[in-house]
Amino acid sequence: MSTEPVPTDPLLLAAVRGLVRASRLVESGTGDLSVADFRVLSIIAMGDASPSRIADRLLLSRPTISSTLDSLGKRGLIDRLSVPGDARAATLSLTQDGADLLGRAERRMSRQLELLSERTPDAGQVVAALAWLDAAMEAVVTDRLARAASAATPT
Repeated sequence: MSTEPVPTDPLLLAAVRGLVRASRLVESGTGDLSVADFRVLSIIAMGDASPSRIADRLLLSRPTISSTLDSLGKRGLIDRLSVPGDARAATLSLTQDGADLLGRAERRMSRQLELLSERTPDAGQVVAALAWLDAAMEAVVTDRLARAASAATPT
């Protein structure tokens, strides 16, 4: 039996349900990519090119990321380059095929969101609010990384 209070704000509950339902619709635009593949490729495209940083940014375990990176590499979507002087480190980049596939997925997913938001009273406000959520998620991840780094640093 759960001890957490049941949310009572109907607008908040509708927002949660709408976000979950909308995410599934937008995800349907990933095409030949799984959602996990999309997330990893988009992080690499933004310049976070080490496997450990990708795991940290996506709040996933390193074994989970390793498996995804292996799959993306086998598909020819990413390149792994050794870091001189560090045999265990690697830097990642998108291949042209990876960049093309990511671009197609982003266009399809954007179109899904555009069509959905057009059914609301203010499509621009919906898109802006979702962009704010992205910024809020970035702040959450940054805070978690800072706390983890602080906890790992001996005092």
